[in-house]
Amino acid sequence: MKNPYYQLEDYDFVKLSRQSKDPKEKRRLLILAHLQEGKTQSTVADSLKISVSTVKRTLRRFKDSGLSDLKNHAHPGAPAKLTEAEMSELKEAILEQQALRAGGRMTGYDIQAYIEKRWAVSYGLSTVYTLLAKLNLSWISSRSRHPKQSVEQQAGFKKPFVPR
Repeated sequence: MKNPYYQLEDYDFVKLSRQSKDPKEKRRLLILAHLQEGKTQSTVADSLKISVSTVKRTLRRFKDSGLSDLKNHAHPGAPAKLTEAEMSELKEAILEQQALRAGGRMTGYDIQAYIEKRWAVSYGLSTVYTLLAKLNLSWISSRSRHPKQSVEQQAGFKKPFVPR
């Protein structure tokens, strides 16, 4: 149902499009600016290189809900499988396990198995790395050192530098 309060003549769409930072919102505002100038929907579609259905959809969104409906809406996605408390517990467990390791580091597969065992939640490997990013855990690390590594023995193997 059209709302009689939202009229094309009531707004300066060109000015609003210059103020907007979102490219999709700018395009919608420019569509309305062209329609406000009296251009047909097909002419607007041709000049902006978009489909006529996009022009019609934008006009319908404006007439139904006004300027607020021209903004992009958040797409939240699927709900999280772990709660915030479980995420913080996971971070503590990862840091604790990493500190206990003498050499090497925990892999994504190790963390994936831990989550499955601890909370019976199945995550794909790429999602495990996304979780690590959300937990501010960087997976860039230095080369691991062998637990039996000896700095003194390494120094003995190195050749001394002799200048020419």
